[in-house]
Amino acid sequence: MRTDWNPEAEDAAGGAWARRRLKLVSVGRSRDGEFRCRARVVLEDPGHGPFEGEAELPFSEQNYHRVAAQATLQALRRAGGETLPLRLVGLRLLRIFDTPLVAVQVGLPTEGGERLLLGIAVATDDPGTGAARAVLHATNRIVGNVIDT
Repeated sequence: MRTDWNPEAEDAAGGAWARRRLKLVSVGRSRDGEFRCRARVVLEDPGHGPFEGEAELPFSEQNYHRVAAQATLQALRRAGGETLPLRLVGLRLLRIFDTPLVAVQVGLPTEGGERLLLGIAVATDDPGTGAARAVLHATNRIVGNVIDT
């Protein structure tokens, strides 16, 4: 994994308008009884093909949503050529103004420690899709820089 990466320098050097954006194509989750939960996420970068991520965790209500966020990070790593040392720090299901939301915190190692990225998304229909979107919201500026280089 790449640990010498400086997102501030790349953000200043690259044009924000020229960055490519990954599109969330699908999120699938499944449960294996009471023991395991799995997720498969597909992201698309037009002209560069789909990127898939998969994750599996012991089943719990929290992990059933968390596994979609983990699979999204895996897909992002594949899109970035495995150069994205991202990790899921936390995930919370929230309700604000009667709207269900998913908030995630993603960690990115830097020379001075770790940069924390926050993303939030509406989770009206499916908290798994909301978790995947929240990860993309947290990482959209970072991922655009890495994929373009």
